Amino acid sequence: MNQIDATATVMSDCFTDAPDFTPYVVVPANVSLDQMNPDPKKISNATLRKDAIASARLPLEEIDRCPEDVLNQILWRVMKGPREPYPQWAVMADTKDSDAY
Repeated sequence: MNQIDATATVMSDCFTDAPDFTPYVVVPANVSLDQMNPDPKKISNATLRKDAIASARLPLEEIDRCPEDVLNQILWRVMKGPREPYPQWAVMADTKDSDAY
């Protein structure tokens, strides 16, 4: 454990003395689990195509190496659409890595 673990809020409120054996209903996945991203050439929107190319270059396999602001803006456009402006309050002051992707 480290200091962050030691100072974390105790999770004992998440547990009960009696187990809940109520059955649940399985909800099938509505997205194929082996579905891959489309080839960027097949993305008709220029902004989303640029984001697809940039995200393929991001070091996502390395912990904490991906430029946070770049990834956040890509995710914003994927979820909100390329026309929805990225909120100015969310822009990070340090953008030295943003041009590399």
